[in-house]
Amino acid sequence: MRCRKATAGPDGSDAVVRHDADVFTLTADLTGLASTPANNAPVTGYGTDAEGRALAGPMNLYQPYRHHALDPVADAGRVRLTVHDESSPLGQDLATYVGSRRAVGAWTFQSPPVAAHNRPYYLPGPR
Repeated sequence: MRCRKATAGPDGSDAVVRHDADVFTLTADLTGLASTPANNAPVTGYGTDAEGRALAGPMNLYQPYRHHALDPVADAGRVRLTVHDESSPLGQDLATYVGSRRAVGAWTFQSPPVAAHNRPYYLPGPR
């Protein structure tokens, strides 16, 4: 998996300017590992409406994932996270919260998840 840098477009536009530089990459060798079907539904997606009010929308995921359990010692070399830009906010968060910790599992799927959105609702504002 590769996450590349992007910046917001010119003021007032919804455009995203994509860059070739990586923020982080993640590799996992799951060869020979057993897996089990898993589903993490329901999931809630968050966003805003045209006026900037916070929205939430529950989703049910119908495309099953596969979970590959990793032994943190025996499988330590199977998964590698490389943070290429620790000066970016995302790079700083990854270095702080993930850092050199060992992976304990991996979730995979063969195609984009199939999901159904349920009726969205407004989130309450600050009081």
